[in-house]
Amino acid sequence: MIGYRNVLVHTRPFRVWNFSIEFLRSIRRLRVAYRNLLMNLLCESKNLLS
Repeated sequence: MIGYRNVLVHTRPFRVWNFSIEFLRSIRRLRVAYRNLLMNLLCESKNLLS
C-alpha cells in the first residue's frame, strides 16, 4: 500500500501539469482561430462595403 501511495503522490502533480499544458495549448489554439475569424469578417465587410 505504501508503494502505491508513493506512485499516486508522484504521478498526480505530473498529471495536473500535463492537463494544464494541454489546457493552455487549446486556449492558444482557440485564440488563434478567433483572431482568424475576426480578420475574415473584417475582410468580408470591407469587400461588401467597397
